Amino acid sequence: MLILGSQRKKSQEIIDFFKRHNQKYKISALLCNDEKQFDLFKKQIQELQPSVIFFPNKDLAEKLELEFNIKCYHDYSQYTSFLKITDCDLIISDFTGIDSVKLILASIGEYKDIGLLNLEPILYSGKIIINEAKNKGIELNYITPQFQSMSLFSNTKKLNEIDKIILIDYDTKEDKENLTNYTNPSKTLSEFKKIFYFKNKMWLSRHLIVMSNLYNLELDNFDFYKSNTEKINLILQLKNGCTVFNYTDNNKESIYNLYYLDNSQIKENNKLEDNININIKKINFEEIATLKLAYLSIKKGGSYPILFQMVYDVCAEELYKNNLPKDSFVKIFSKILEDKTFYSKNPNIQTIFALDEKIRERIKKEIKKK
Repeated sequence: MLILGSQRKKSQEIIDFFKRHNQKYKISALLCNDEKQFDLFKKQIQELQPSVIFFPNKDLAEKLELEFNIKCYHDYSQYTSFLKITDCDLIISDFTGIDSVKLILASIGEYKDIGLLNLEPILYSGKIIINEAKNKGIELNYITPQFQSMSLFSNTKKLNEIDKIILIDYDTKEDKENLTNYTNPSKTLSEFKKIFYFKNKMWLSRHLIVMSNLYNLELDNFDFYKSNTEKINLILQLKNGCTVFNYTDNNKESIYNLYYLDNSQIKENNKLEDNININIKKINFEEIATLKLAYLSIKKGGSYPILFQMVYDVCAEELYKNNLPKDSFVKIFSKILEDKTFYSKNPNIQTIFALDEKIRERIKKEIKKK
């Protein structure tokens, strides 16, 4: 297997999982896409001993080749060649950002099954990656608690039995954090984005967009509830009148077991708690600003759901640099939803990258106004 973005936190977690199950899986290739994580990458190479690696800095890549006597690619134009030489069966990706789209598509082009630790490649590509995976007949897994619940259900039931998918909101410790404490130079961009993500309830918006794309569901098939516990992340209302919900500690080990060990590693004495306090209340999607925008973007269709992620990501970067006020994403994207020059009915790869440049130019103008 090949790990893309091996330096990222989720990648490190799943690497630890596969190390414990090395009788079934071997990590034969690594790609680190952050030049600042050179020392961490060296430790991963020493420990995992892959047969080929990728590091996006020519000079440092040459150092790695000499030190470890290993082939190290450094140029993304050679990514397909890198894939071919890995001879891997499975790719695990924690890639983020718009550039992830081309790399995931190239991976699909080599008929590699893929597990996505991050939904951004789908958010940036709409149905492009989803459709290409179907056309190639490759398996595309989404490694999140919400999709774990969907997978567990679809193992025994058909998805067309679902009447409503209910996404769950809950309070997090990040809600109480002051965003200004995380802007540059106080914290790193990744730390800022994490706080920004939770404060904006982005798990609701992101799963709404991806699930509507993946399952071809109308907006009427989704509802939203607020829960007193994060142990519930998804509720399914079925056409036969039944309601199915998960109650889980969201342990990542159980998610990895489901996808990569056929759920064979089940905890012994896994008993239901004697007392479960669950309090859920239906909420209007308009009560959460980012969710309302995601809803409207799906309703308008075309390129707008893709633009949702683009604008959010660029605004987060500029907020981190203290170039924009904290409510800028909502204001900027609301204007873009009314701007038909950003609309494309059937966006392709070229359209997506052109729109990204256009968004960045638009936000530069907003910064100048400030």
